[in-house]
Amino acid sequence: MLRHPFSTYAYAGTVKNLTLTASTRVIYQNFTGATASANAAASLAYGTNVVGGVTPNRSGVHLDLPLFSTVAKAARALNPDASAIFAPAPHAAAAIIAAIAAEIPLVVAVAEHVPAHDMLRVHEVLRTQSRTRLLGPNCAGVIRPAARCRIGLMPPPVFAPGVVGIVARSGTLGYEAAASTTSAGLGQSCVLGVGGDWIPGTSLAEGVRFLLDDAETRGVVVIGEVGGEGEMDVAQVVEYWKGERKPVLALLAGWSALDGTAMGHAGAVRAPGDPTLAEKRDALVCAGVTMVRHPGEFGPRMAAALGGQRRSVHTARPPPPPPSPSPPKTTKTTGPHQLLWQHLELLQNDPLWGARAALFRGAPSPECMKRIPATITFDRRECAPCILITLDAPERIEFPYATGPAAALEAAGCHWELVETLTAAWGVWKSTGAYTLHLPSITTMSHTVVVLGGELTPDPALAQDGAGGGVLHIPLPGHGRIGVVANGAGLAMNTCDVLAAYASSSSKTTAATGPATGPANFLDTGGKATPETVREAFDKVMADGRVRGVLVNVFAGVLDCRVIARGVVEACKDLGGVPVVVRLRGSWEEEGREIVRESGLPAVEVVEDFDQAVKRIVELTAAAVGAEEQEWPVQE
Repeated sequence: MLRHPFSTYAYAGTVKNLTLTASTRVIYQNFTGATASANAAASLAYGTNVVGGVTPNRSGVHLDLPLFSTVAKAARALNPDASAIFAPAPHAAAAIIAAIAAEIPLVVAVAEHVPAHDMLRVHEVLRTQSRTRLLGPNCAGVIRPAARCRIGLMPPPVFAPGVVGIVARSGTLGYEAAASTTSAGLGQSCVLGVGGDWIPGTSLAEGVRFLLDDAETRGVVVIGEVGGEGEMDVAQVVEYWKGERKPVLALLAGWSALDGTAMGHAGAVRAPGDPTLAEKRDALVCAGVTMVRHPGEFGPRMAAALGGQRRSVHTARPPPPPPSPSPPKTTKTTGPHQLLWQHLELLQNDPLWGARAALFRGAPSPECMKRIPATITFDRRECAPCILITLDAPERIEFPYATGPAAALEAAGCHWELVETLTAAWGVWKSTGAYTLHLPSITTMSHTVVVLGGELTPDPALAQDGAGGGVLHIPLPGHGRIGVVANGAGLAMNTCDVLAAYASSSSKTTAATGPATGPANFLDTGGKATPETVREAFDKVMADGRVRGVLVNVFAGVLDCRVIARGVVEACKDLGGVPVVVRLRGSWEEEGREIVRESGLPAVEVVEDFDQAVKRIVELTAAAVGAEEQEWPVQE
């Protein structure tokens, strides 16, 4: 059945608020913080009309602009069109709700790993109004190059006025797509980063609809990834679009992702019921979308799709401003599943659960007459909690976050004992802030509801332990021999995907090693990459005994290629003869490349092109593996 990819709430009509002009009035929340201050200074230098900001309990002047203690006061005095929220993740939801209450038309939140339950609360507020549009959280923001207006983290030197609209779940892949279309002489009309979290304020499909309707956009680039149904909604929007037909190109990242593991972005995980990447690709292709392998292909392919017509675009890269510090973020982790009986104290304190439910370990008992599986989670399309339950047939029952599922379950015809049990389970899910609470078997025995087993999937944003320095390293299964060091979850996933595809089609294979030149790991250096964290990244990669070559693939948006280069040089001094190929793009890229070249390290090569970098590391790694096999022949 065709399902409309947009909410019927009045909030859906606020997508038009994504339009930026040269006169768009921008304020900052958490204005005096280091990250916001540096970002605001860079935006002012770019030409964005920043008019002031807010920091709680402070007022006066900051960056020669008015500073207010509350959003309400700033809104009354400055009449802003947009707010850039740089509050840390634990405080982001409160900042967003304050901006909604002040009826600011566009709110951009950049913080990564905002707790998912916080965003459920935000969406309950968004659905009640028709004035404010939210972009983010965990997003790169929005930029309109012709208006010289940016809100968020978009690095200005990458962009040029033009005709291509870009909407991306990944910040780094969005920057790569912009650089490619700039190099092709096409430039960009508008670039939207919708973010990689579970519950975004603006969906990928809403971004596509906005660009298809944008008069300055002649072609659209879409960057999706593993997890969720957003790309299926994009296919539906493109297929049934009734306006001007525009070429649409797309990339999907995460073909090498591990099932059940969040690949950097909180939302980059395939949950039960989510379509596979193959299903997403097939839906997009059937809708007339052209697929690409990596973002470097967007420029040439879009130029061909537009018939070779190019606007005059200035593609020389001006010296970039000092990069803004990375967005506030919490530690990345893919924490383990936790069993429900570890939270028995929560259940025992709930009189409803204690009266109606008993909790057992082990498999369902054979005398159970009927076993009902249920999962409490959220609908990523509707941005609301739901219960997935199999009664006479599988059902998805949505309900309000604030009031719980009782009324919705009763309306669905559930027996009162089951309603009470699932309502109590919802209380556990809500109090723990979990992604999901899965109850594999609920049954009635002697008028008592019995829950057999149970599993909580925690929100990584709430975890206290994780990788230090923001480095996220995930070993990949198989015989891959190439270690990957990348910045940004999307670019890291796509790097692994391209390596895996190249390895499966052309790499050397042996009886003992399998594909010799596939990726051995996913690694995202995080937004706060320093020489120390780059060294940490290399240590993690080289701790894998399979690795015989390393590909460094970096696009420095808010980072600095010189910093990355120094870290690479220091790390490579201890690698012996392990070949390393380094690709650096973005801020201070030429200076970064020169630092690597001047290091004199014989096993380190600098390559600018994505395809060429992959091809070269495959060649070097295959040669290293071949040399080992000659020294220690494989015993058949």
